[in-house]
Amino acid sequence: MVRVHGVVAAMLVAAFSASGVGALAAPPDPSDPPEWCMGVAAVSAVRGDPNAVVVRARIPSGDVSAHVTAFGSATMSTGEFTNPTPPSPRPGATYSIEFTARGSSPIEAVTIAPSETSCVLRGFIDPHGTPVEPTRITVPLSAETSTPPLTCSTPYAYPRTVQASQPENPYAAITNRITGTVRVAVTLDERGKPVRVRTISTPSAILTPPAEAAARRSQFSPAIFRCEPVRSVYLFTVEYAG
Repeated sequence: MVRVHGVVAAMLVAAFSASGVGALAAPPDPSDPPEWCMGVAAVSAVRGDPNAVVVRARIPSGDVSAHVTAFGSATMSTGEFTNPTPPSPRPGATYSIEFTARGSSPIEAVTIAPSETSCVLRGFIDPHGTPVEPTRITVPLSAETSTPPLTCSTPYAYPRTVQASQPENPYAAITNRITGTVRVAVTLDERGKPVRVRTISTPSAILTPPAEAAARRSQFSPAIFRCEPVRSVYLFTVEYAG
């Protein structure tokens, strides 16, 4: 039996431990996005304070600061995050950051631009999420400006599977009773078209080609941020069961 997962989650971590995850990202080159660029900022409302959000994300270990932009329905404000205890830089490594962004008007979405890299992480409040308590580190937001109000019906959305292609179950996998989960990162363009696939984890190399082929054949809807379709990465998960 072969199952394809298409559940969208709010945050894709570097280890890609969640299944069926959509992530908003802006890699500088869609043919070779850095893995951390597949992350997305998880944004949670702060209990009792509509002008603040808690932001969690992963950024490269060489980055100790990031530019933060917060958006309301018709406002924009900015701030700077600086990590007081940054880790030692290691090539290809990322680390988690967490802070509270607080401004003077309600916040619904955030972008994070690490200081030393060109990716921009995006995130927005899940309307079904549970408000949380503020964190120890606070990023004050200032320089608030007015922006045109969002008029589309869906201003924010993670990418999702519209139609998942059924992967082939290789004869060698059946006869050798090879089972397990294959996770494939699918880079999507602004139309939701796959432009690259890359296997993140697999129980056997035999299962990798059919899982990647199914990801390429599948149809996706693009990520939406402030009414605009954006590049994104989707974690396409295939389960091979006995």
